Amino acid sequence: GLSYGFLTLQYLAAALPYALDIAVAFSAMDLLVELKRARYSETAIARAHSLSRLCGKVLAVTVLSAMGFNLLQLLFARQIHNISFSLDIPLLSVAFVLAALLLARYIEENKRLKDDNDLFISGVHLP
Repeated sequence: GLSYGFLTLQYLAAALPYALDIAVAFSAMDLLVELKRARYSETAIARAHSLSRLCGKVLAVTVLSAMGFNLLQLLFARQIHNISFSLDIPLLSVAFVLAALLLARYIEENKRLKDDNDLFISGVHLP
């Protein structure tokens, strides 16, 4: 019974990054909708910041879930019949999350530059 439980956990640990990609995709779609509505609005920047935080959490959970599963197998090595130690890095999932993170950071930086530019332009008084 415990061996079957670990097989299920192995499947869940392998599927988790792709399930989290769905959450990142929905968050990115919300950001794109807001960018279409108002590119430099505070809501768009807040959504970009939220997306970047989510991407960081997804990357951490992806790595920690694989490491945690391997450690759990090590702790129960005597009770389970099939042990499979591996470090699976879902490259497609990681690349997708990193691309979303870079996009979110780019949008935040673009807004900062626009605000600085607007401040500079509004500060110049022409005769």
